[in-house]
Amino acid sequence: SYAFTLLPTLASLLLALWFVSVAAGMGALGLYATTPGLPGESRGEWPADSAIGRNPRRSTLLVFLHPHCPCSRATLSEVNRLLGPRDGDLDVQVIFVQPPGAAPGWVKGPLWSGAEALEGVRIHADVDGVEADRFGVKTSGHALLFDERGRLRFSGGITPARGHEGDNPGRQAIMAREDGTSAEPVMCPVFGCPLGNDEEFVR
Repeated sequence: SYAFTLLPTLASLLLALWFVSVAAGMGALGLYATTPGLPGESRGEWPADSAIGRNPRRSTLLVFLHPHCPCSRATLSEVNRLLGPRDGDLDVQVIFVQPPGAAPGWVKGPLWSGAEALEGVRIHADVDGVEADRFGVKTSGHALLFDERGRLRFSGGITPARGHEGDNPGRQAIMAREDGTSAEPVMCPVFGCPLGNDEEFVR
């Protein structure tokens, strides 16, 4: 009958629509993963009013994280990769930003525990995001490398995309600086959630 002759056409149409929907969804996810966050306005030198201690004998790497950003697990993995070959050459500090309105202990979670598991890493809770403002960072996963004189040598992310691990320009730049093969300051995009008073995360 006429209805039965339409079935193959309808099936083909539905299959085509399904493929288009899947392709569009994958494209949106890919765009989201590769869209960087706000670059911030990092200063060229260590802020004089910062309460975070800087190591005067070696480079200091600060990594600012939103404690509930799912993308930032990849950042911690990259920090661990940086620690491996450095053999204590880097003073690494992870700063978890606690925005205004967050309950006490809000920063403590899986990411905090993950940072605690990294040997030799110091951890800070940045209440009300005071230090994030001082250092001019806006996005979770923003890493800042300062030399022993407090000069900024690297500013940016150390992941290739949101929530993705693997070789990336940020990690390469930090390793090149510490290996002595590059002395010029480098900036890279940061892939992560926004820092600050985000109602989606402040619970």
